[in-house]
Amino acid sequence: MPAVNETMRRHRNTEIVAALGPASSDAAPIRALFEASADVFRLNFRHGEQAQHKERMDIIRGIERETGRPSSTPSTTAGKART
Repeated sequence: MPAVNETMRRHRNTEIVAALGPASSDAAPIRALFEASADVFRLNFRHGEQAQHKERMDIIRGIERETGRPSSTPSTTAGKART
């Protein structure tokens, strides 16, 4: 197994999830969530356009590069909700 970069590793057992939406779609609120220790940025593909989601992903990846701290980005897929 490859060695883990200790500067990137988080030493806690929980993850903080931030669901991104209209109020958190530009760099300032996403950066604020990141600096407030969000580990996961959830994208909801049922709302918004593909270009908007790409912009959010580009912002998140840019912040990761600047800080050297990774995050994950799960998504809710578009389409009919199943119950």
